[in-house]
Amino acid sequence: MNPSNRFTGKTILLTGATGGLGEALAHQLAESGATLLLTARSAPALVQLAAALPGSHRHFAADIAIADDREALVSWVSDQTLDGLINNAGVGQLGLVGEQTSITIEQLLAVNLTAPVQLCEALVPSLRRRPDALLVNIGSILGSIGLPGSALYGASKAGLQRYSEALRRELSDSSIAVYYCAPRALATAFNSDQTVAMNRALGTAVDSPRDVAEQLLQRCQGQPRSYFFGWPEKLLVRLNALLPGLVDGGVKKQLATIRRFAGQP
Repeated sequence: MNPSNRFTGKTILLTGATGGLGEALAHQLAESGATLLLTARSAPALVQLAAALPGSHRHFAADIAIADDREALVSWVSDQTLDGLINNAGVGQLGLVGEQTSITIEQLLAVNLTAPVQLCEALVPSLRRRPDALLVNIGSILGSIGLPGSALYGASKAGLQRYSEALRRELSDSSIAVYYCAPRALATAFNSDQTVAMNRALGTAVDSPRDVAEQLLQRCQGQPRSYFFGWPEKLLVRLNALLPGLVDGGVKKQLATIRRFAGQP
């Protein structure tokens, strides 16, 4: 099914719009006929992105990890007719437990979990008034498979996955379709040099933002649910749920390599 069928004529708020996946989503949504409300921290980057997209789109610079910025964003959105929210903004962190600062922990949880939850809570009432609304939370395979070096990041995405699942069921009798989409590793600036080097050493498959954006928008044509991208990662999600001991053994073989890249120098 063509993604334009679901997004044509819709007004969509997209967070993290200037990042790798965010920019790919923005282009494909705009090409599908959506009107975008773009948000990210950098105003110049938002201006550049909006100018590069087909159609007419609006933008609002905000750091959604900061409560005042988030409230200002919600106030700005309230003046628009909103049909959908895509919580794409996120930050990554490769590091071992016991080596994370309190600031790092608070910032990552604020961006990856607190902000999308707060935006959902603030915008669901207005989305309820639309006849065919969407709410899409972008997670990660690591939210379903706990890996060394990614405990904090995985915990934030696991929380978002469970929140999305509960929200989908809570809104199942409404006009809002709730999706949770979990890509595997992406080839974007989101990844640190250490993460890129570790993925290469482990032979981890990495997808292009454009391909993932296309898959994601196609999934949003179908039944609201949680979707996992990439093979064999989708299989590992099931194995981890049913036979975690089996996954434990496989991950243990990678532990020394992960520690080499995730540990503090």
